[in-house]
Amino acid sequence: RRQRQMCIRDRTYAGNHTEEITYTCVCGDSCTTVAEIPCPSGAFTDLPASWYHEGVDEAIYRGLFKGMSNTKFGPQISMTRGQFVTVLYRMYGAPDVNVAAPFADVDSKAYYADAVAWAYEEGYVKGISDKAFGPDAPMTREMVVTILWRMEDEPVSKQALTAYADANRISTYARQAMAWAVEQNLIQGVSETSLAPQGVATRAQGALLLVRYARAFCDS
Repeated sequence: RRQRQMCIRDRTYAGNHTEEITYTCVCGDSCTTVAEIPCPSGAFTDLPASWYHEGVDEAIYRGLFKGMSNTKFGPQISMTRGQFVTVLYRMYGAPDVNVAAPFADVDSKAYYADAVAWAYEEGYVKGISDKAFGPDAPMTREMVVTILWRMEDEPVSKQALTAYADANRISTYARQAMAWAVEQNLIQGVSETSLAPQGVATRAQGALLLVRYARAFCDS
């Protein structure tokens, strides 16, 4: 499996504005300590003490997400396809890209250009058509889990989704991916009986889901 450079670190977010620091003592042993740090999302005025705050803190701490501006994170803004692959690209350490993406709507100077080219070349993403990627189109919840599922080599899941009344609304291409994501506790229902597979993923939701993914598949 390709090494995710962003996941190899001697500093780990420990929650509640603290980080665990692993270091080598003078005796040669590996030691850890926990230190308080400023709130990672403290610069953003639109991140209240909400259900997603801690997850967004960790996503920012890991260097996966940036703000929409210096003072706005945009937690309730829809996450676009271009934004999502850019976050994944950072998670992998932003490797060099030698081939441009084969999509007419991906400008070579766009912030997401290298990310789209990388994700397409690796087989993680497909276009919305043969010639279009749709970088500004919103990511749906089933699109998010499908890309992560591909990144883990499309594992087979036997997870039943019968508890969710809208499971029949999952697109055919995303059924195995959604079952796997529920099985791995990467995604949760918007209620006890609804997955909202075609609902648009917000930046806050995307941050939490990607932090769970990083913990499960990058940190171990």
